[in-house]
Amino acid sequence: MKKIILLTLLTLPVAFSSCLGDPEEPTNTAQLSAEMIQIKTDAAGNTAINTANYRFDLDLTASLISISTYDRDIYGGPITLQNLPLTYTDTYGYTFHAAGVTPIDANSGTAVESLNITNFFGEYGSTTLDLRYTVNGTNIIAIPSSTSYMYNTVSTTNSNGEVYTYDDSSLAVAYHVVNADTVTVDMALANIKFVNEMPVIKSMIFPGIKVSPSVTGNHLELRADSIIPEISNTPYPDYKITEFSGTMSPAFSEYNYFRGENITGTFKCMGMDVKFTARIYDPGN
Repeated sequence: MKKIILLTLLTLPVAFSSCLGDPEEPTNTAQLSAEMIQIKTDAAGNTAINTANYRFDLDLTASLISISTYDRDIYGGPITLQNLPLTYTDTYGYTFHAAGVTPIDANSGTAVESLNITNFFGEYGSTTLDLRYTVNGTNIIAIPSSTSYMYNTVSTTNSNGEVYTYDDSSLAVAYHVVNADTVTVDMALANIKFVNEMPVIKSMIFPGIKVSPSVTGNHLELRADSIIPEISNTPYPDYKITEFSGTMSPAFSEYNYFRGENITGTFKCMGMDVKFTARIYDPGN
């Protein structure tokens, strides 16, 4: 079994007011702050992109979490979701869920009845920090600026129909808000090769892949017609990627979505068809 390496939070703009430590060694209380990228999809399928600051206050003795955020597009001041049930498992770290929750105005301490927040799911673990919830019918995906996937499979089919599979790579994605309508990711593949004769490449980056919610709002789609990958900060047009198409789960409706959190996709490179699956969790467990 590969060992999960903590990469996500090392690259997050986070600040701790008390030591949270390893999720496998919980302390009594902790606070985590992070700027999150938000992708919003309303009932009509319209998409909006922005960033928002979140603060997570964990009371591990009482198994509760309170979450504060400020998004001026939703409400005119900071709000807090108080005392959501908090669960810890060795597999997922800290998870929290509420079918419905009334936000509190952080300045006045009064309930914000104008905001109907439902289907709230979240996780803080060794490899991820993310939220999924609905506000007045708009689905919100809140994700950190980078996420790492440690359990990956890459299969390459050449022009003769021969398949080569490589399982020892890892993948990381870094999100960028371009404007109010566009988010892109740079996808970094570490320790990758596409055919047996090819030397292992320590790092290959696919820059500028566009991210958008699916038409159903249940997952994210990744698309790029053409990508020039970069190796050691140098573009390699000989390895030009075309017809890149990918899907990033999970769905909103599943409480246990963390197990299925992955990226799958296909692309063409040097006349070969490539398929990949990148998972946060070991598929064998």
